[in-house]
Amino acid sequence: MKKILIAAILIFTTTICFAQSKLVSYDDLNYLLRNNIDKEIPFS
Repeated sequence: MKKILIAAILIFTTTICFAQSKLVSYDDLNYLLRNNIDKEIPFS
């Protein structure tokens, strides 16, 4: 019974960690909205 409980906790925590790593932060959104890629890299 303890092995099943430990395995469930391990799977739960790894799922949460992977889910959190996919989120976009406020700073990332701010950068995307404020900076235009066309201004950064002019194609001539």
